[in-house]
Amino acid sequence: MAAFWFWVIIGLFGVLGGFSGSLVEKAGLPFAYKLGSLSIASASIILSFIPGNWFMSYLAAGLFGCSYIFLTGVLLVWGIRVFITNASLGICIPFLLLAVGQVIGSLLAGLFIGTWGYVTSFILYGLIGIAATLIGPQKRKKREYYFETRKGLKTHIKTKNI
Repeated sequence: MAAFWFWVIIGLFGVLGGFSGSLVEKAGLPFAYKLGSLSIASASIILSFIPGNWFMSYLAAGLFGCSYIFLTGVLLVWGIRVFITNASLGICIPFLLLAVGQVIGSLLAGLFIGTWGYVTSFILYGLIGIAATLIGPQKRKKREYYFETRKGLKTHIKTKNI
């Protein structure tokens, strides 16, 4: 029965994680990034404080998965907005940096868990996630971009605040 609820919670969190684009449009990129960073950090901290409670462990796993999916979407939107003239680069760089971060983070996690144990390591990673909210995107003024099309015509694009 516990496995059933695990998959229900994971499924619900996975669906909720897909709404990052609409939250970015409604609340802005900085708010969505901070919400995702705090959520993923709190999942690690919850798991470290209550490891014996199965329900809380499933809840923390679901929250982590949802936050990861959510933050991936937020980072892709952020990357595309940074590289507005080359959207493919805006998609490539966040995915590349996510992969590099996962490799380095898992290597360090193994070292930290072997040295300090699971609880301290999960709290440390949670605090690093909280600190990540400080380096998120900032609100910027509206920008206007001019692109030259293949036929030599100039196209004018106004963007919203990000």
